[in-house]
Amino acid sequence: MNGLLLKLARRLPPEPVLVTGASGRIGRRLLEVLSAAGCKVYAMSRDEEAGFPSGVQLRTGDLTRAESLPGTLEGVGLVFHLASYAPSPEDPDPENSPAHQAVTVSGTRNLLEKAREAGVASLVFTSSTRTIDGSDSSYAQAKKTAEKLVLTVSKDMKTTVLRLPPVYGFARQGSIAQMLAA
Repeated sequence: MNGLLLKLARRLPPEPVLVTGASGRIGRRLLEVLSAAGCKVYAMSRDEEAGFPSGVQLRTGDLTRAESLPGTLEGVGLVFHLASYAPSPEDPDPENSPAHQAVTVSGTRNLLEKAREAGVASLVFTSSTRTIDGSDSSYAQAKKTAEKLVLTVSKDMKTTVLRLPPVYGFARQGSIAQMLAA
């Protein structure tokens, strides 16, 4: 495991951490790092059978359904909000799926509301560089809207937006893999 990631994770406040999008590639890796650093970690997932690393506790909820979220943020001090719509490989136009709006915008709005109610101190939202590269896709627009929601949340919660490069790509197991193959 990367020593620098562990060192950074050990510097986090002692409050419990919740990771949305925990069953994705980045989410699973983040769970491993946080758990190895000794953090109390909750994984939020719609799937009760997701199978997370030892020591990680599951909190079941669907961000698109606010009524499924009560209790998922109780006792949490920091949220890493990685959840995003993951298109199927058969999706002919993955960047323009209407599901981006539901998961990224409505899901973020629901999460922020419940986080405020639960007294969450900090939230880190993973966005995308697609928000600044001129794209007008549904994906880019949803991420832009969610960024605004996160950055205008009440003063009681510290928020951060990370714009990650599209290294994994939609449904093709990675833009990096495609570039190397080309």
